[in-house]
Amino acid sequence: MATYLKISQTQYQKRETGKIKISDSEWERIARLLNVNIEDIYEDDQPSDETDIMDEITFLKEKINVPEMKVASLTDVKITQTVSTADPSLL
Repeated sequence: MATYLKISQTQYQKRETGKIKISDSEWERIARLLNVNIEDIYEDDQPSDETDIMDEITFLKEKINVPEMKVASLTDVKITQTVSTADPSLL
């Protein structure tokens, strides 16, 4: 289905789980592929309220924090190594 819609598997999974709204054109293409009417498959319970949006924002913030935490830990290691190899008279 993802290939047919020309989106990644990850993007399709997010649509299946309701994290991303399925667009009207995607509903049309899915219905055409399955040879059914849109009304037969259309789900109106797509995320649109404030809670779902806040959940998506939280999810994205967590994804952003992971690289930031890795950079911070690498920076801490570099600082520790630099201090341990520094000239003691400079400390």
